[in-house]
Amino acid sequence: MLSGAVELRGGGSWDVPPIPLLARGPGEVAGCLLGDRAVVAGDFGWLEARARDGRVLFFRYGDAHPLMRQGEELGPPFYPADLAQREWKLGIREERGGVRLWLETESGRFPGIRVRKEVLVRPGHVLEVSHRLSSRRDSPASLKLFLYHWDLPDLPWKVSFRTGDGLIRDALGTFPAGEGDFPGELAEGWLALETDGWAIGLIPGTGVKWDCEWGWSWKTGTLEVPPGGAVEAGRYAIYLGPGGFGTVRAIWAEMQGATVAPEVPRPFVRVEPPGPFLVGEGGELVFTVRTARGRPFSGALILEPPEGMEVVPRELEVSGVTPGAPATLRAGWRRARRVRASLGRMVLRGMGEERRSPWPAVFLPFEPPDVEGAEARGREAFLIRAGEGVFTVVPSFAGGLVSWREGDTEQLLSAFPEPRAFGWISPWFGGIYPFLHELSLDDWDWPGRLHEEEFEGEAWRGELRGARAAGVRLKCGPKGEGLEDLSLEVLYASVGPGILFAQLRVGNSGRPRRLAGGFLGFFAPGGDHRDTVIESPGRVRIRSRFHAFYEVSGWAAVKGPGRGAILALSGDPISIWDAGEEGGHLGVERSFTLGTGEEWRIGCWFIHLGPTEPLEPWLFLNRT
Repeated sequence: MLSGAVELRGGGSWDVPPIPLLARGPGEVAGCLLGDRAVVAGDFGWLEARARDGRVLFFRYGDAHPLMRQGEELGPPFYPADLAQREWKLGIREERGGVRLWLETESGRFPGIRVRKEVLVRPGHVLEVSHRLSSRRDSPASLKLFLYHWDLPDLPWKVSFRTGDGLIRDALGTFPAGEGDFPGELAEGWLALETDGWAIGLIPGTGVKWDCEWGWSWKTGTLEVPPGGAVEAGRYAIYLGPGGFGTVRAIWAEMQGATVAPEVPRPFVRVEPPGPFLVGEGGELVFTVRTARGRPFSGALILEPPEGMEVVPRELEVSGVTPGAPATLRAGWRRARRVRASLGRMVLRGMGEERRSPWPAVFLPFEPPDVEGAEARGREAFLIRAGEGVFTVVPSFAGGLVSWREGDTEQLLSAFPEPRAFGWISPWFGGIYPFLHELSLDDWDWPGRLHEEEFEGEAWRGELRGARAAGVRLKCGPKGEGLEDLSLEVLYASVGPGILFAQLRVGNSGRPRRLAGGFLGFFAPGGDHRDTVIESPGRVRIRSRFHAFYEVSGWAAVKGPGRGAILALSGDPISIWDAGEEGGHLGVERSFTLGTGEEWRIGCWFIHLGPTEPLEPWLFLNRT
């Protein structure tokens, strides 16, 4: 407690009221009682609990306004407020390297029922909140507990959660406050609020009924409190710290012992466009409108078609869309110009908003690609023909795609038919080929020895993203150290001219292990690799004697000035190797854990672009 006095030179003085001071070391938790308040400070910030209403206020260091307030009510009925009008007892104690705060009061609405709330604060950014109900009544009581959180500071917040229809993330505005249509059940038991690199995570798990009309709240199931007995009323976690929805979701998954796959978040209300592959000269377009809101969505969808096509009608009515019951809207299209790919826009109007979203279209000829067996330099090979392009796959050459010709021009830098050294890689095969190796603390083995294994190939025909495709499927049962008991499939396939999809799939019938894998790609767009430029989101590399190796998200392109480009698109990290005077090259790779009986896959689209073709229409290929 700090205290003192202020004295004036001209005479006179007054005492400074005592100021409480709570100190903690790095990674420590400290708490104290201050009359009718309790204060606990930790890595997350600090909280204040009040005896007069039982509320808990959470603060970030340096902020005067609470980051969030927390409270509860028993019911039904839950209104008017009861527990918020009661006087609570407060206490704190040290526990497990942290501090446990407790608050306790008697219900006025349900005489004889006592509510105890505890907040456990440990080092770190996750707090645990629990409730317990006890009874002095002569008869049983059937009650629910309503937990609510509110009063966010005025900042640009986003809210994220996951429904059965996927991951939702959108700007926080009138929804859900006052609208009363937040989903009552979520597919995963967490909700995240994000602003300026900071996240609030509420993690009650499953089995609760979300009710977010006036805050971030939920109700428990019915709690049966026996006469003279007690019942645990629930336990949940609060995350307060740096990060975003992914941080909160990862904490929920760890608490549940679950594994979650990365997902692209979607807005509250959205339109799913057709395609993006459109085959032939015309046909029917199907648009799907989905909502995560409880209230039926109605409005209009206005179509601003991509260049090269005409659409009728241009405006479609949307009526009564609810979660799990999307609207399917149809329009007709016909080819108007010879454009390979272009970008339009969809405008969705309704419920006081106008939402605009991109509409990519990639036009494919009616005849799909084809595949045939062949021979290349005395080795078994497969040729994938797509328009004027030919892809050559040689299974015995590291399971690689050794040539990509558009017309008479080779687009790859390849060592075929004999591997050699390239930079610090030896042996190097070039072209596009898969790699896989076990991760070890004792040795760095990138890119591994998958090239020593035997691959068997077969022609493949099927569909990719709704379009007919042809390609080559390779299979391998590796025997090398760290790869035993794994099964591999490599797919190289095309849906149309200048378009290649590569996928590596790994299955495990043996022990769990940690692996890294993907594809290496070496490119010479327009026939030359020595003057290429590497472009990726927010970064450009030009030819020099300086090398660089880094990863990016979404896309990257190797451009040959005046000759065209090879664009790579993937939901997995794209690896970029600027090999200095030996050109710029792209791959896709990821580290992963593979348990017994599990399967993993990684894929990438490679697109050949002409000198004047834009990147933008293609960037949505792995998002839509």
